[in-house]
Amino acid sequence: MKPQPLDLEEIKEKAYDFWIKKQVKHLKEDSLNFKIEHLCEKCKQIQKDTIQFTINELKQRLKSACEFYLMFQDLDGMKELIIDVENGDIKLCEKEKKQLYEFHLEYSKILEKEKYNDLSDLEDRYNEWLFKLAFKGVFEDVGKV
Repeated sequence: MKPQPLDLEEIKEKAYDFWIKKQVKHLKEDSLNFKIEHLCEKCKQIQKDTIQFTINELKQRLKSACEFYLMFQDLDGMKELIIDVENGDIKLCEKEKKQLYEFHLEYSKILEKEKYNDLSDLEDRYNEWLFKLAFKGVFEDVGKV
């Protein structure tokens, strides 16, 4: 699987699914042998397991987002990203696809007009956009409670 942009919502869903599975398993195990003390200890362990699962998932996703950025940075990376989007290996929303294609169109025009000095500015803007795309889950949640 190709590295992907960070998706915090998906991590939240996975952590919740993990927690539910642990809770259901615990309730089935203890339905006949119910003791409050045992229940509290099991709940604490489930919370610890869920937190550890979430940390591991975050590490994996952050690594993938970093790899995504490094793989597709700069103008050569932009060409690779377009190929992967068109092949369906990378999923972008329509707005993101449009922005990517606009960068590529601008790149083509610069090459056509041989205005190579403009490539540095384009590359800087593309890399900034790509960074925000790679970590969009972080930038979208700023200010939300």
